[in-house]
Amino acid sequence: MIVSRNRLTLFHAAILLALLCLIPAVDAQDSGSVDSVHVETNPDTWVWSASWGATNVGISDASSQIDVNGIAYPLGPIASPTEATVQDELGSAKEISALLGAGNLPVEVTFRLRRYDEQGLVAIQGEVANNSGAPVSLGDFTLVAPSRVALGQPARDGRAYIERSPGHPTMEAFVSTNEDGTEAALDADSSGMVTIGSAAGPAFTAGFITAQNCRPVVYVRYAADTDETFISCVARFHGRQLDAGEHVDSGWLVLRSDTNPLNALETYGDLLARALPPRTTPATIGWCS
Repeated sequence: MIVSRNRLTLFHAAILLALLCLIPAVDAQDSGSVDSVHVETNPDTWVWSASWGATNVGISDASSQIDVNGIAYPLGPIASPTEATVQDELGSAKEISALLGAGNLPVEVTFRLRRYDEQGLVAIQGEVANNSGAPVSLGDFTLVAPSRVALGQPARDGRAYIERSPGHPTMEAFVSTNEDGTEAALDADSSGMVTIGSAAGPAFTAGFITAQNCRPVVYVRYAADTDETFISCVARFHGRQLDAGEHVDSGWLVLRSDTNPLNALETYGDLLARALPPRTTPATIGWCS
């Protein structure tokens, strides 16, 4: 079932705050936001990385792909990226914009990567335009293909906040023990966002704050043999038909590091509220039982 993320914004934020009681408390000296971020792009293949110096957290070698008419196309630049300073509801940002495509791909993708230095925030969005003369079917638009996230310390004892379905959050360990005594490494999908890290160490969040046109999914996987963590962020269009001349966007995905999971979850809730502020509607009378 496809659920509009707009409809869940307030409930989602409330769930985030309620879940905080499940996370062990951290000392006040460990709190505070991260105020530095560095982004590098490779214009030849459109691979990018971002790092947060204050926490030694980073995501590396991130790339994108899109499924059109049942075929997966890795995306690469078809024009030189441009840079500009933009202002939006999240603040002032430096934007890198690139027109992406591939071989016989019948659509063009405008990929926007925004860096909010003062907030230690990276936001990305993709807009798909059908410039061909025929309708196309859109599948998964993978904004971030499986990419390594370094947490600045050994990750084996880490945990992940995930949503198995909208409004149903859970906290899962990177390594758990099966009933037969064997170990199982985390490999899960989450409805729209994930926060990973240890109780008192650095944390990393990847989460959609808008997704009016698709179902957002974030995947997280821990490789116990190499102590590596990977994420993937996907806008699922479920075969949506995009007519000739039509365009559609993925919504905005935010990436951020913080000093602990408490701050990371609170900041994600704040970003949701800023991107989709509450709306007032006329009072109605009804019965709920």
